Amino acid sequence: MIVAGIRLSVGVSGAGKTFGVRREVCEAARAGVPVIVIDRMHEWERGDAGAFDVATAARYVEEGARLVIVRPRDAVQAAEDACRWARDRRELAGVALPEAHRIAPNGSRLSDALEDCATAWRHFKVALWCDTQRISLLSRTITEQARTLRLYAIVGDLDSRAVAELGGRELADQVQEAARRLAAGEPGWHVELGLVRVPPYELRR
Repeated sequence: MIVAGIRLSVGVSGAGKTFGVRREVCEAARAGVPVIVIDRMHEWERGDAGAFDVATAARYVEEGARLVIVRPRDAVQAAEDACRWARDRRELAGVALPEAHRIAPNGSRLSDALEDCATAWRHFKVALWCDTQRISLLSRTITEQARTLRLYAIVGDLDSRAVAELGGRELADQVQEAARRLAAGEPGWHVELGLVRVPPYELRR
């Protein structure tokens, strides 16, 4: 069952986060939830329709599309437009934001509609999928409000410290193990955290 909330996936390129997000978004669309994907990196190939702006995507949704891929010139503005669209529908709708650290950078105030979706998703009935390679660069509001947080292979001192702040040394060790398995040719290993982020932390694939 698809419900409102933030789903955040974090991991280096090739770790498997995009595969996981795509699977969930497609499941939501099949269940009848309209989702707009802001596809800045041109990674999404399957959808009911494609557009270059959110206004056109919203029109496709009204015509019956359930998964619309938007490839905008300005991803930051498109993300705000998509969040405003989902917020204002007042019935369950989804937005997927790949490379979310570019849209919601750490240390910056979130744009109005994105902040509404991040902090009042239950009220506005918004399902928000975010992914990033750099958890240290992502707004803490997104990280701390996430209903589901999936940590794939993560490397680098800043990002490893951010993981340790979330769940201590045990969580950081599991994420490092996911990185070792990725290096051995096994992408997809991750730790999934819910609203309660306490050990034991288990790798799953």
